[in-house]
Amino acid sequence: MPLVRSLSVNFGQPVTKDTAGNATKENNFKTTMEDVTDLIKTQLIRPYEKEIDDLKEENRSLSNRVAVLERLCSARAPEVQEIRLAHEEMEKLKDRCTALNNSNIDLAEQINALKKENASLKGDSVIGTSAWFKGKLEAVEGVMHEMKREFALHVSGREGKIKILENELKEEKQRNERRAEGLRKVKEILTDMASLGNCVEGIFTPEQLPAICSEK
Repeated sequence: MPLVRSLSVNFGQPVTKDTAGNATKENNFKTTMEDVTDLIKTQLIRPYEKEIDDLKEENRSLSNRVAVLERLCSARAPEVQEIRLAHEEMEKLKDRCTALNNSNIDLAEQINALKKENASLKGDSVIGTSAWFKGKLEAVEGVMHEMKREFALHVSGREGKIKILENELKEEKQRNERRAEGLRKVKEILTDMASLGNCVEGIFTPEQLPAICSEK
């Protein structure tokens, strides 16, 4: 029993001997086990009781916060869907913008043609014809201005809303990552504590462990 004798000597307990001078193994083992039990209680369990309880409470709190976040994510699902739809609408607006640009090009060409035709007119009818062309030009330019204004307002409003929702989702993702890191550290600590329990099981018998662990 090298381990028992070593522990007995380290703890300073006297070795019981029989009349022949041999150590009595039963009494020596009993004394050593009492020392080991007391050592575990005073050195391994009691100093960390509050920390373990705090970790358990923190783990419960984190679990509750994770559940709240899961419900929040479920609640935000419609907003995520709205962002997706907004992106699809943005693509449609891009197509419409392209069409408007093409239309603007056509209108510009018509304006240039009207200007050239107006410049080529001569004689007494120049004043009347020029006024007619001027009115037509102003009407075309007014249509172009209104189309540009409508499109700019529509795109600006959608882009602002999309940007706000994207920033909110980004912040929520960062908070989830920090909480996941905290849960990972708690899991590592609990795993270390479980490993300590496995070491204790290697020293004591299954019958001895419940009594030792139940006493605090």
